[in-house]
Amino acid sequence: RLNAEQDRSYDVSKIINWCFDQTSFVRPDMAMICDRWGDMEVYGLYGSVNRQPWRPEGGGYAFAMNTFAMAWPLVPLVRYDSRYARAVGKWMVNATSAARYFYANATPADRQSCANWKGDPDAVIAYEGIRYKWWKDEGDRTIVGGDPTREKWPFMTDLGIYGSALVGVFGSIVKTTEVEGVLQLDCLATDFYRTKAYPTYLYYNPFAEKKTIKLDVGLKRVDLYDAVSKRFVARKVKGTAKIELPADSAMLVVLAPAGGKQSREGKKLLVDGVIVDYDGTSQTKGKR
Repeated sequence: RLNAEQDRSYDVSKIINWCFDQTSFVRPDMAMICDRWGDMEVYGLYGSVNRQPWRPEGGGYAFAMNTFAMAWPLVPLVRYDSRYARAVGKWMVNATSAARYFYANATPADRQSCANWKGDPDAVIAYEGIRYKWWKDEGDRTIVGGDPTREKWPFMTDLGIYGSALVGVFGSIVKTTEVEGVLQLDCLATDFYRTKAYPTYLYYNPFAEKKTIKLDVGLKRVDLYDAVSKRFVARKVKGTAKIELPADSAMLVVLAPAGGKQSREGKKLLVDGVIVDYDGTSQTKGKR
């Protein structure tokens, strides 16, 4: 945002790589997990990826809170720099799918540390995390649980309210579409200090063929602008609009007023005085 609004030149890729890779000197074991643990695909969850002396069970430890919290800044980031739309969209598809394992109603009872606890019948509280191995000598037995019961802390369960609370942040961003595997990500939901903006949604198509999704644009006609391809993809639509998503690619769709006046401020493209693209220097395609 500083780069986009204040004309700075901070290395955003370096910052994002700090988040995803094992580059911290303080916690070199923490990074984004890209792996399959037994029959669980845990791609996109955040946590420990190394075997460390204080975690002799080894193999990895994914955390609910860390995963939920990371979506908070990364999804709105693409509004200010659409180069990261595909990467962030792809990550969110994986993280959203894998995050279900944190909940008791999505994981077999024999893979939970507290399956007999009846204090959460609707499964709205997430477990603290997922361990690749519960104990060192158990083989590759992935368990959804946490530290309290394993370390014999004075608590009744490994379900954690402190981490589960942030699912509200995660859930405010994510909405399903009629195409399973394609999500609608609200880029304004956690962009708390932004200036005025039109509704903006990030879509990523993980499939090898194009997909068509439907978008409810409301009763007023709008023009749909894609900040990734730098073009208007639909004009004067209302109600339900159809969008074609190319294979393995992202679109960043802005709902601008139909027929709005276009203007430019440096690299920025505006419609009726509101920014729709912070790097809209490419020629927008499509006639009015």
